[in-house]
Amino acid sequence: MISVEDWAEIRRLHKAEGLPIKQIARVMKVSRNTVRAAVRSDGPPRYERAAAGSVADGFEPQVRELLRAFPQMPATVIAERVRWPYSVRTLSGRVAELRPAYLPPDPASRTAYAAGEIAQDDFWFPDVAVPVGSGQVRSARQLPVLTMVCGYSRWASALLVPSRCAEDLFAGWWQLIEALGAGRWAPVSISASRGTRKRKGWSRGFMITWSGRGCRAGPSPRRPTSTPSCPGGWPP
Repeated sequence: MISVEDWAEIRRLHKAEGLPIKQIARVMKVSRNTVRAAVRSDGPPRYERAAAGSVADGFEPQVRELLRAFPQMPATVIAERVRWPYSVRTLSGRVAELRPAYLPPDPASRTAYAAGEIAQDDFWFPDVAVPVGSGQVRSARQLPVLTMVCGYSRWASALLVPSRCAEDLFAGWWQLIEALGAGRWAPVSISASRGTRKRKGWSRGFMITWSGRGCRAGPSPRRPTSTPSCPGGWPP
């Protein structure tokens, strides 16, 4: 293989000086095939060595079988099970590459959503008193705020509703969806523990009218989405 300097000189003589291949071969003291290859190449010559493989390749099927059954098995135990005769460091590197494919999904990992796929609705109870006229005030428990956060864009909107009754909840939903101008995603509502009165008929009618799809999460503290109900703690 010729050096980079010889490769550059061959191309200079051919392209800049216009010398024929036969004369360049005589001047550079190389074969004509070498000159042709240098002229046709797109880049300087470099040495490329084929991968030699690893001693762990022959043990990989057994390692995969053990990880499939016991994803958390330490590499040292795997070495004993497969009768590994070499340094455990080599096997540990291969186990580290294969293990993620057999680990269960992390329940605390962040969920990703496509644009327009999902939105989360929830009630928000800010620590404020709202004047309603005639010297009367209402607390947030009496006049809650219905929030909606889109899972992809994190676009947040809110609406003050008269109560937590089903009819006011669905009317608020509809107004928030209408304000977005589209509704081809699934709303996720957090209910039960927040005082929402359950109305299966109302929910069914709302979904049929909207022609969408929705899901309701129970009062479990672990919510089904990573979408915040009140991002950043909205100021009152």
